[in-house]
Amino acid sequence: MGRLAIIIGSVCAGVWMLIKLIVFMAGKSIDWLDFAFLSSNFLLLTAISLTIFLKKRKENFKEVPRLEDIKSGIFGGMVYTVLIVLFSFFYNAKIDESVLKDKIEQRTALVAKAIESDEGWKAYTEQNKEALKYTRNQIIDRERTSAQNFLNPRVSALIYLMGLTLLTIFYAFFITLVIHKIYLPGMRKKHGSLRQNQ
Repeated sequence: MGRLAIIIGSVCAGVWMLIKLIVFMAGKSIDWLDFAFLSSNFLLLTAISLTIFLKKRKENFKEVPRLEDIKSGIFGGMVYTVLIVLFSFFYNAKIDESVLKDKIEQRTALVAKAIESDEGWKAYTEQNKEALKYTRNQIIDRERTSAQNFLNPRVSALIYLMGLTLLTIFYAFFITLVIHKIYLPGMRKKHGSLRQNQ
C-alpha cells in the first residue's frame, strides 16, 4: 500500500506543480487562481481514488474492512497534501509573491474604501472605538500590517495543510463508500451473470 500510495500521490502532486508553474509563466497567477484551486482539489480526489482502486485491483477485489480502504485513501491523499503544501510554501516565498500581495492589497483597499467618507468613518469608529486614537492613514497602515502578518507563506501553507487534510479524510470516506456500495456490488453481479452464462 505504502509504495503505491507514494507513487500516485507524487505523480498527482507533480502534475499540479507543473500546472502552477505554467500558470505563473503565462503571467496568470492571480487571474487563474480559482482554476489552480479547483485543479488542486481534483488531483487530490484523483490521488485518493486511484490509490484505493489500484490497491483493490492488486488484491483481486477481495473483501476487506472499509476502514482498510479508507486508510489507504488517506495515506495517498496525505502524500499529495504534504508535497503540495511544501511546494506552495516555497512557491509563495521564493517564486511568486503576487498572489499574497494581491490579497493584502484587496483587504487594505476594503478598509480604505469603508472609511473614505465621513459616514463610513463614523460607522467604523462606532464599531471600533480604538480607531478614534488614529487617523485614517494610520488605520489603513495598521490594517496592511495586520494583513501582512496573517497573509504570509507560512500561515498560508498551514491553512492549506489543514484544508487539504480535511478534504483528504472526506474524499477517502466518500470514495470508499462509492466503491463498496456501487462499484463492487455491480462488478460481482456482472461476473456472477457471466459465470451462469458459461
